[in-house]
Amino acid sequence: LLDMVYNGSRGTVVILDNSTTAMTGHQDHPATGKTLQGRTAPEVSPEKIAEGVGVRRVRVVNPFELDALESAIREETAAAEVSVIIARHPCVLIDPTSIGDPVEVTLDDCVGCLNCTEIGCPAISWHEGHPVIENAQCGGCGLCISVCPVDAIRPGGAAR
Repeated sequence: LLDMVYNGSRGTVVILDNSTTAMTGHQDHPATGKTLQGRTAPEVSPEKIAEGVGVRRVRVVNPFELDALESAIREETAAAEVSVIIARHPCVLIDPTSIGDPVEVTLDDCVGCLNCTEIGCPAISWHEGHPVIENAQCGGCGLCISVCPVDAIRPGGAAR
């Protein structure tokens, strides 16, 4: 990022901030305000780091607000300078209350478009021509609801 600013590059860096280092076991990191031993530590701000190296275009968005996220990506990737988008939302495995209730598919309304399967959600599988949502894995984020063109996926928690 520093080299991009220093060399007058253009480009957008997207930081995925879910308040944990989940890929290696949900450890704290400098932006969480805790050490690996659980002690309080200074909380590092990705926004301030970006601004500190000279990035003038820094945006924080909720990745579950798809319209706002898409707008930010379109605007920032079109910018003639370096920009940073911070997609911030707590990890649902750490804070399951950060999202919502599991969802359900109304099979009578489903048109089999496959949009819900394209978001990469581990709770959604395809079985006999329709999506199946595993409630135990569903964090209730609502992404599948937002991509369903016929409103066949709704809050509810029990597949029909």
